[in-house]
Amino acid sequence: MNFGFYQPTIVGILGPNGAGKSTLIKSLCGLPQYRIDGEINILDRPIAEWPLEELAKFRALLPQSYDIPFPFKVKDVVSMGSYPHNRGKQSIIDITKAYQIMEALELLDIREKLYTDLSGGQKQRVLIGRVLLQLEYQTDYEKIVLFDEPTSSLDWRYQIQVLSLARNLVLNNCLIFIAIHDVNMALEYCDTLVLIKDGKLLNSFDTAEDIPISSLEELYEMKLEKILLTEDKVLIQNRAN
Repeated sequence: MNFGFYQPTIVGILGPNGAGKSTLIKSLCGLPQYRIDGEINILDRPIAEWPLEELAKFRALLPQSYDIPFPFKVKDVVSMGSYPHNRGKQSIIDITKAYQIMEALELLDIREKLYTDLSGGQKQRVLIGRVLLQLEYQTDYEKIVLFDEPTSSLDWRYQIQVLSLARNLVLNNCLIFIAIHDVNMALEYCDTLVLIKDGKLLNSFDTAEDIPISSLEELYEMKLEKILLTEDKVLIQNRAN
């Protein structure tokens, strides 16, 4: 598997269950337990050479699930995003940034609730808030955001909200990788799609170009058809026999 990206963009990673989407996302994270064979470079520097405390200042991960065994409040979990920058010693500026992000994600009403008491969708939004805060401080480098199926436990409204936030992050100098299952949402919100099957790169393409239906059919082992909705928007669906 070999690919590279050199500017802010959204890269969607598509593939069936077990294809290796989450493995790829975790390997891009740089943690030792997720190292793989081969080489990953960030800013022309091997990822293994980056100190984790430096990576944490401009690289953020949103995992599929994140269980916190201790009864932290929502506002405390969001505020954890500032820790790489202040080592846990929050200032008024840090607190203000956290509250602004909670307001944008409609979390202010539940900021005093315990994270452990939230629904799956609420927990996901809280973790997205932590990621957004983590990236709020970095101005020296392009920022990298790794989303591992960020919409999996969200209803349709919040799925659109999260993917719209991702588009806004691109405008804020972020390179974003999203492991995602919904092909049509991936086509709408991502700039490039990487197709992975059995741990190998099957194909990649820009979503503004002609969509390779044959590659999607091979990826999911099903017959598909492309329906043109508007001049620049298509719908992929199962092809009737």
